[in-house]
Order: sequence, then C-alpha cells, then structure tokens
Amino acid sequence: MTVMQKTCALFALMVSILLVAWWPSVLHLLDIVWNVDVYSHALIVPFASIWLVWRNFEDGGHVGPPSVWGAVALVPITLLWMVGSAMEAGILQHLALVLAVQSLFLACFGWQAMKRNLFPLAFLFLVIPFGGGFVVPLQRITADMVIFLLQVTGVEFQAEGVLIELSNGLYEIAAACAGLKFLFTSVVTGVLLCYLAFESWTRRLVMLFASVLVPILANTGRVYTTLLIAEATDQDFAKSIDHVVYGWVFLSFVLFILIAIAYRFSDRREEATAVSRSAPSGVGGVRAWHALIFVPIVAAIWMNQSAQTGTTVCNTESGPPPMCEECGYRLLPATHTQGVYQFEGTDADKHFMYRRGGERFSVIAGLFAPDRENHRVIQATYRGLQDDWLVLDGADVANQTVGGVQYNEMVMWRGNDRALVWRAYFADGQFAKGASDAKLRLGMARLAGRRPDAAALVFIHDMTGGLEEGRAELEKFLSTFPPDRFLWSELTTAKGETVCAE
Repeated sequence: MTVMQKTCALFALMVSILLVAWWPSVLHLLDIVWNVDVYSHALIVPFASIWLVWRNFEDGGHVGPPSVWGAVALVPITLLWMVGSAMEAGILQHLALVLAVQSLFLACFGWQAMKRNLFPLAFLFLVIPFGGGFVVPLQRITADMVIFLLQVTGVEFQAEGVLIELSNGLYEIAAACAGLKFLFTSVVTGVLLCYLAFESWTRRLVMLFASVLVPILANTGRVYTTLLIAEATDQDFAKSIDHVVYGWVFLSFVLFILIAIAYRFSDRREEATAVSRSAPSGVGGVRAWHALIFVPIVAAIWMNQSAQTGTTVCNTESGPPPMCEECGYRLLPATHTQGVYQFEGTDADKHFMYRRGGERFSVIAGLFAPDRENHRVIQATYRGLQDDWLVLDGADVANQTVGGVQYNEMVMWRGNDRALVWRAYFADGQFAKGASDAKLRLGMARLAGRRPDAAALVFIHDMTGGLEEGRAELEKFLSTFPPDRFLWSELTTAKGETVCAE
C-alpha cells in the first residue's frame, strides 16, 4: 500500500468515526435532502466534490505533510455542533459537519492539498439545506412580474399579495410556485460550471449571475403561461400541465441553457501537467494529535446525557382567565372557538376569546415544559393552521413590539376571510426577541444544565378592516391584557424551577 493509499484510508476512517459520532445530525441532513424536493440538489454535491478531489489527486504531487491545525480545528467546530444540538438548530449542526470533514482533510493531507482542492471542499457547503427564507421574497418577485405581464397582455385580474383572481377562479402563487427548487439547482450547476468552464473571474461572475437570473425569469414565464392556460380552459387542466410539462422537463431546459452558455463562452485551457509519483518527505502517517477525532465522540455522549436530564413532564393548573369588562373586553364562553390556529405537542394549553364591540380577539397559549423532541415551542406555521386557513404570503407584515415584547406578525386567509396573527415566545424565564432568540435561550439553558421550559402565545384578531387597523386593535388589546397574564404562574414566579409536579 502506497503512502497516498494509507493517507486516504486514514481520512476515510476518521470521517467514518465522525459520521458515527454525529449520526443524528447526519440522519437529519439525509432526511431533509431526500424528502424535501427543494433541497434534492444536495444529493449530488458530495459525489461531485469527491470526483473533483480525485481528479486533482491524479498527478499525485499535491499532498504534503499532515497539519496539526486540522485536528485542532475540531475543538471549536465541535463546540459549534454542541450549540447547534442544544438549540435544535439543524443548520449549525450541518455546518459543523461540513467544517469537520474539511478540517479532517487538512489534518490528513496537509496545506498543499487543501489549497489545491479549495473549490471542491468549499463546494461541500452547498449540501447544507439553507435558504428557506428566500421563498417569500421569490413569491413576491414572481407575483409582481406575473402581474406586470398580465397588465401588458390585457388580461383582467385582481391581485392581493400573492393572490391573483382571474375570471374563472382565485389562484395563489404558493411556496411551490416560487421557483426555489429551480433556483437552487441552477445555482449549484452554475457554481460547478464556473469552476470547470472558466478561468476569468469576470466570466465566472457573469455565469453565476445568469444561474440566478435565468431560473427566476423562466419560473415567471411558467406561472404566467399556467394562468393563461387556466383562463382559457380550467384550473384542473392547468394544474396537470404545470405538473407534467413544467416539472423536470422545464428544469432540464433551464439547465440546458446554462450549460450551453458555459460551453459557448468557456475560456478554460487544457493544462499539460507532469505526473509526479513520488511523495514529498513527511507525507502520510498517523500523528498523536489525530486522536482529537475522539472529541466529537465525547461531545455526542455529553449531549446525549444532557438530553436525558430534566425531562419530567409538567402538570399545571390553567388558572382563571384575565378579565376586564370595565375596559370593554368581554370574555366569551368556552364554546366560542377561533378555528384558525392550534399548537401541536403541548404539555398544557389555554384558549380564550374576547369581544369588544364588533371586534373579536383570540388567545392561544401553549406550554412546553420541558421543550424536547416532538414537543417543540418553535413550530412551523403550517403545522398549527386549522380549517383550511393559509398564510397570506406577500402581505406587508413586520415584527411588532408592544410593551417591550416582540411579536412575529402573519396574515392568514381563507376565501374572503382574513385574520391578523401575532406570536410571541417565553423561554428560560423571559420573553424572547423572536424564534431565533428563543432557540438560543433554550439551547443555553440545556448547556448550563437548566430545564428548557418555554411557552408560546398567539393573539388573533379577525380583520374587519385594513392591516393598520388590525395592528391598532391588537396593540390596544395587549395594552389591556399584557401577555404575561396568559402565562402559567410557575413560569414567571420561579423561572421554571417549580413548574413540574412529580
């Protein structure tokens, strides 16, 4: 066995140990890229990186002495993974996983090989499923461009955010119509083509810009023509055309355009490389500091033990609802339900509905004590929607602050009905500044050995007027009933220490 083969075997062994130690994170990543269509491009990224590294190693002259810094880097990377694990932040765990593989590459093959394979190793970052926040902006961009085309072509319509009403029905430019899958697949292909086909940085930037612009324009054309087909025929036929014609066939057309552009304007020259079969002095071999590969294993054991502590489920009394009839707010009987939103996996919950004149206000409180797997205070919005209610993407929403508490704002719709929804989080003894801050507070509580107790509050106003009117009504309601009045007293008086009864 050659030195190169031994080094490759050592690298494969260390990566295998890493994957076993952090297997839950690996499994979570695989589950996302396999089952979430938007991130399916990540399935080819590791194989492309391996192929590029293998191609660069064919000459055998780009491997140097292993670097101790690659092994040392495992320590802060492991800390990053622990924070991600404690926060239940998958993106931090996935980022740590990719960084750990890169550090192991440096520890085994050295700086010379790292420099030679900088692009293949950086390309691995595209395996991380990120960018979900682009959905709403893409929906808005697509909606605006489609509305412009409808105006130019003289098609009669009415629009509200991402809702477009034609003569034969109401259409929503939903998340699936945003074109995020097209964009991600196109960008990954474009990045790869930048490396393989171009040497000029100007051409690479133009290629990257094209990989972003082409799918956005193409997706706009797709949505526009689908609406025209629906207008000329019916919705069911248009949907069938969209799924059959505009699926992989449409994506393949977009990729064909990018590859054709790269082929036409490629400036890559074939380089004659002298093959070197001799390894530099000091290449290969196991060093004592390679034992740092066991740091991720110790961290995984620590996090597993921390997850098993403090998991006693709470038993609490809901307590009487806040009252203030002299303020004009009348508590409605329990038979009145809002039917818009409901938490999943709570240990306890409360539901109240108030009326003030012709305005109705609903309050939903959910206790997660402790916050744990399958009982998470941070939930995707769609999980709690009830009775065909949907999020109105494209609405001009913004986070609101009332009395020092920050609320995440959403507008829900069902037919002609609209509801304004504000959501707040109480984590580790105080109100959080949004979902990310709540995750951070709960993660720090877990790392410190405290119980990660949390609660979420949702306030709903039936919108009978505009958005600003709804905001004013909710602000007035919360000035009368501060959000802590809807929490469980044990959370606020003892910061979670006595929340649970054995």
